[in-house]
Amino acid sequence: MTRIVKSPHGATTWHTWNCDTVGQIIATGQFWDQQIQPAIDSADVAGTALDLGANIGWFTVYMARRFAKVLAVEAHPGTYALLEQNVVENGVDANTVALEGAAFDRHDLLHLAPGETVGFAIPSETDLDETPGAASIAFAPPGEHLDRLPVSAFPLDPVVTTLQRAPHHWPRVTCIKVDCQGCDLRALHGLRVTIARDRPVVIYEFEGLPSRWHGDALDDYDAFFDALGYDTARIRLDLWDYVARPR
Repeated sequence: MTRIVKSPHGATTWHTWNCDTVGQIIATGQFWDQQIQPAIDSADVAGTALDLGANIGWFTVYMARRFAKVLAVEAHPGTYALLEQNVVENGVDANTVALEGAAFDRHDLLHLAPGETVGFAIPSETDLDETPGAASIAFAPPGEHLDRLPVSAFPLDPVVTTLQRAPHHWPRVTCIKVDCQGCDLRALHGLRVTIARDRPVVIYEFEGLPSRWHGDALDDYDAFFDALGYDTARIRLDLWDYVARPR
């Protein structure tokens, strides 16, 4: 069963998968993925932040306490339920919208990648309590592993445009954090109009194998941002986290 852990980092309680690394690290009092925190903190907090691949909502809650609005997107249905719980119980539901599904470059259907592909056992597709890598599950490209758990995939440009128009009037997007286990560039392509218009700081992760499933190499990320007038930099040489900033 899922468990509840406490964190000293301004949060009350966190609902996590029982064996997952994220919950274990939070339970020790550490700040999960702290290496990307400075890049998030550098963005204009008067704007909107997007958390793509939000997982249980660690950064969703963190950003919701800083930014005017937050849009969080999580693909796995069970993890999405934990995200919703954490948003409410940490008191940030008033300025946060959560969407269930995979941020992608088009409307499509993705299926959960099997354990032999991602490199760890996934005893249950829907209940990730016994999956130590629950935060690192991935979804295969469209048309692959059709017998596995399906999730809806969609581009976010139309969603952001709707939120920015009346009656919502959300402010411009100033920060995008992407951790979509290989779908990062696909998700960013689905936000190309927003990125070109709003010029946010973008924090993303490059994961070689799952990115190659979707046909993307690191050079493709660089080319995407260069075409939009952005410079990219690796946050830490021992990790595959990057930040892109408008020139």
